[in-house]
Amino acid sequence: MRKIFLFLSKLFILTILSNSYIVVYSHGNENVSKAEDLETEEPALDDLDLSNSGLDIDVEDAVAKEPEAKTPSEQDQLDSDVDSTVLSDEDLTGIADKAENHEYQAEVTRLLDIIVNSLYTRKDIFLRELISNAADALEKRRILSLSSDHDNEEELAIKVRTYPSLKRLSILDNGIGMTRDDLINNLGTIAKSGTSNFVDALSKGEKDANLIGQFGVGFYSAFLVADQVIVQTKHKGDKQYVWKSSAGTKYELYEDPKGNTLGEQGTLITLTLKEDAVEYLKTKKLEDLVLKYSQFVRFPIFLYKLDSTTKTIAWKHVNSVAPIWSRDRTTITEDEYNSFYEAISGQSEKPLTHIHFVAEGDVDFKALLYIPQRPPNPYFDNSTRNHNVKIYTRRVLVSEEDLPDFIPRYLFGLHGVIDSDSFPLNVSREHLQQSRMIKVIGRKVVRNVLDTLRQLMKDSKEKKEKLREELGLAGSEEARKEVETKLAEQTPFEKFYSAFRGSLKVACYEDSSNQKKISKLLLYKTWKHPKIEITLDEYVAQMQEDQKYIYFASGDSYKEIDTSPHLQAFKKRDIDVLYLMDTMDESCLIQMRNYEGKDFKSVQKGDAGFTTTEEEKALATRQTRLYRPLLDVLRKLLPDVTNVTVSQRLVDDPCAVVSSDWGMSAHMEKVIKSYVVNREDDDSVSYGGHMKSRILEINPNHPIMIELLKRSETQAEDPGFKQTIQLLYNAAKLASGFIVEDVRDLSATAYAHIGSELKVDSQATIDELLAALPEEEAPKDEENRETPKVLNLDDLEQDSSTPENEEL
Repeated sequence: MRKIFLFLSKLFILTILSNSYIVVYSHGNENVSKAEDLETEEPALDDLDLSNSGLDIDVEDAVAKEPEAKTPSEQDQLDSDVDSTVLSDEDLTGIADKAENHEYQAEVTRLLDIIVNSLYTRKDIFLRELISNAADALEKRRILSLSSDHDNEEELAIKVRTYPSLKRLSILDNGIGMTRDDLINNLGTIAKSGTSNFVDALSKGEKDANLIGQFGVGFYSAFLVADQVIVQTKHKGDKQYVWKSSAGTKYELYEDPKGNTLGEQGTLITLTLKEDAVEYLKTKKLEDLVLKYSQFVRFPIFLYKLDSTTKTIAWKHVNSVAPIWSRDRTTITEDEYNSFYEAISGQSEKPLTHIHFVAEGDVDFKALLYIPQRPPNPYFDNSTRNHNVKIYTRRVLVSEEDLPDFIPRYLFGLHGVIDSDSFPLNVSREHLQQSRMIKVIGRKVVRNVLDTLRQLMKDSKEKKEKLREELGLAGSEEARKEVETKLAEQTPFEKFYSAFRGSLKVACYEDSSNQKKISKLLLYKTWKHPKIEITLDEYVAQMQEDQKYIYFASGDSYKEIDTSPHLQAFKKRDIDVLYLMDTMDESCLIQMRNYEGKDFKSVQKGDAGFTTTEEEKALATRQTRLYRPLLDVLRKLLPDVTNVTVSQRLVDDPCAVVSSDWGMSAHMEKVIKSYVVNREDDDSVSYGGHMKSRILEINPNHPIMIELLKRSETQAEDPGFKQTIQLLYNAAKLASGFIVEDVRDLSATAYAHIGSELKVDSQATIDELLAALPEEEAPKDEENRETPKVLNLDDLEQDSSTPENEEL
């Protein structure tokens, strides 16, 4: 019992002491005497015998260690540090009888009623509007300061801070300020045209907060979030005045009872926030809004918030990233360009390249665009943004939304900014989308991007050509290796093309107006150029004098295309062929139709299109007449082909399958089948018959075809002959890149044909062979054979310690 009593006593004392320190910390010095009195009433710790209590606690240490001081929260610090400039409720009450009461202009009353009661979307824009107004006031002061009469030495800035317990938010600027008349004319009256147009737009159902800025009534967006707005302002050489309103039919105006608290000039707007707008008391929310809408305002914007390092509140410069697009390109370093890209994109990886230009003419604007290292993923996801180009007017964001007709989706997830004074602040998305100006800007952006890529490609070609020349002149092995290493390094355009080649080919489909520019950026391997890719211009430059077409072949890989029977005659005639290995390649060229007056033509479809002499034409006619019996038999035995003809393109293979001019190539069939969602059982229905437009071409000079011609008149009905024809046709389909639909039928035909060649007895069984198999005799020394030794792991471990094993 004694031990229990001592334990409880010690625990009680520790609890009292802990509470004493809490009281001291929580209530301050006035409670210290109470804590001391409380301690003296308890027995001295030294008088207690706790040695046998069983509680292993050093009481002296417990008393000596005071709890760590708790750092006051951001809200506590903001509430305790009230700016003396801000008018308190007592200040306002004390001068209520001195206020001048003014009636709002009728249009303003109507406007305020609409803002308060009808506009609920995008309340965030109030901060952008008030900051933009502050920036305008600062700009006016800056311009006036250029004259000797208005010298300005102090830093022009905007300061935003909150008072959480008062539910107040203030925006301070040291701009030009307003006189008493300015307050009446600017805040109590609105140009009738602006208000009328605003109300008319609302009456048509366009209840969007964005409309506020379009009609010059941006200041009143404050009432989206505030029950009361107070404006304290001072113009140079004038008194400091106060304007106060609660969005009713009246506003109050009087001299500031605190006198001149704003210095030489400036304006302080204080909002008492509504209950549903207290989120704007959070400094993180305000910082995000400043960065979103006003990041590139000319003047610094400071936010009073908690410093994460010092744990005290201080002014933080929020918009510290400079709008470098407004500077001369020659004054901007590559590091500055890269830093700006990181700031606006949030990506640490450097961009592939940047495009900085100034456009003048129909629409004046500045643009700074970046092409990233890799495209957005997934590219074909229409639910995601296809670019990150934001539109600013006078450095204030007016749209960050994805405008369908602004920048085409094939432009690789561009990042950047476009700044134009031609747009009104807060222009709506619908107005932007339908605006002629935005379409003009979009066209100029596309043109500049494509021109930049064209220059990158030109530089890349010249660099690689120069290195190849150096390689040929390299005297030593070391010099050759050095040049080869440089040749293996990708140029900026090669990096771009490696990542975005698919995007360019989509562009052939989606942008007919820029198709010519896009086509000059396309690269292809050919049978003459297996290791490097060439442009269409380079292909045309090497065409034969009498060559009519730009020939191409498509497939899944270079090897598949290169070994295709369709290319045999082209190689023999030394005619180069483009190899199309990307999914969109063939669709791209079909959409383009021609290049520099030369039509594109597939070597896997229709007639080969060779230029032939009269002698060659006569020979072809005679060959067709000679093979007429076999052609008729083949047409009868192969009902899924539309025709059988004598080929002019085959050299080594006995036959090949091609598509008609209006049909699909084998590769296109595979691509379409992989993308289609709803298919009919019959492909001829699903694809309009394009997959059934196949032609079998036979090689009149091949021994197999000569032998089949001989047998066609006498063995046309022979099952073995029919089987041979079916097997030959399926082999030709496979060699030509087509899918054999009935694989089981193909294998059965092949097995039967092999059996026929081997003269297999179809009635043969294994029973006869098993009966003739002699019995296996047991080995004579089986009884003396040593039994295999089973390895024992324990023995192995024991043996491993012996000297012999160590030596091994």
